[in-house]
Amino acid sequence: MQKASGALNDDEINRGLEAKKNAGLEVSKYEMKARLVLTFLVLHFAVSACYESRRPVLYTLDFESGDLLSWHKRKLAGPHSAQIVTDPVRGGRYAVRFMLRRTDRLVSKGKRAELQMFAVGRHGHEYWYGFSIYIPSDWREDIKDEVVAQWNATRDRHLGESARRSPPLAIRIKRNKWFITCRWDSRALTPPGNTAPKRTLWRGEYRRGAWTDWVVHARWSYGADGLLEIWQNGRLIVTRRGPNTYNDVAGLRFKIGIYKPQWNNPENLSLVTVRVIYHDEVRIAGGNASYGDVAPGPLQRRAAHLRRRRAWPRIAVVGYPFSVISVGMKFFIVASWFYAIDLASIFPKLFPVKRQKTRQS
Repeated sequence: MQKASGALNDDEINRGLEAKKNAGLEVSKYEMKARLVLTFLVLHFAVSACYESRRPVLYTLDFESGDLLSWHKRKLAGPHSAQIVTDPVRGGRYAVRFMLRRTDRLVSKGKRAELQMFAVGRHGHEYWYGFSIYIPSDWREDIKDEVVAQWNATRDRHLGESARRSPPLAIRIKRNKWFITCRWDSRALTPPGNTAPKRTLWRGEYRRGAWTDWVVHARWSYGADGLLEIWQNGRLIVTRRGPNTYNDVAGLRFKIGIYKPQWNNPENLSLVTVRVIYHDEVRIAGGNASYGDVAPGPLQRRAAHLRRRRAWPRIAVVGYPFSVISVGMKFFIVASWFYAIDLASIFPKLFPVKRQKTRQS
């Protein structure tokens, strides 16, 4: 059969199909950047999620870095307020020495020398805390108490809530005894003046010139499902079910050091003018942890050492700990955006680049 005038033969049809198959605009530089950034963001969050979910100890704050950079905030009146020391120590090479003078300036509207971690306790979630406190042999009794460890609630500023609230959980020293106190409130707005219910959970004599180990297991709640378990030197001293915190949106903060509220008013009577105390072996873990993950001591340290060998190395950036791989991924994402790293030649299937063929004459 004779072909109609202007009809395409088989060779022309095949060439047209091949040209259409290979046609397409080249991937622009910005599209390449977007693909690259998106890919590494997905990889970063996937790796981070897997790593965090299997890591029971969230923070290891044992001062073995020789500094205080791992703590989120330092509430100190001066260089004397918190110093790294080599004696006494509970484990490893270093501990921290807190000193509070009655003549120190006010810090956060109070007489305090404290280190603080943010967001280490949320309503409805379980946490483990471990640390050790050393009371010097020359410690003098006082009629006014001092707080040496506390879990402090974050007030709801959007509701106009008062900042003057006692902590939901605190370990105190008064006269010759330890005191553990708890406050809670299910109301969304707690009125000022410490009107929330309060209970002393335990009291007992302390020992001078010795370390005292503490482990706290908490399921934070302002309802009946709350739980507090506290061990001192391996002995369970507190088991309490029921409310144990305030009804706040934000999470709790954990602080160690010395806070002496009665010194805020210079007219209040006190038998001492200087306080010195030591802390070491601080660890904070999530609900998938157990007593042995946070308890101070050599056995715990060996277990933590094995976990560290399996975990990604961690560094401190502006006081916040990050894994090395996390920092590396963030750096690579930024670098890829500014320098448009071309991975098309390395990963052709992941970043396909189709170039338009030149038209044949």
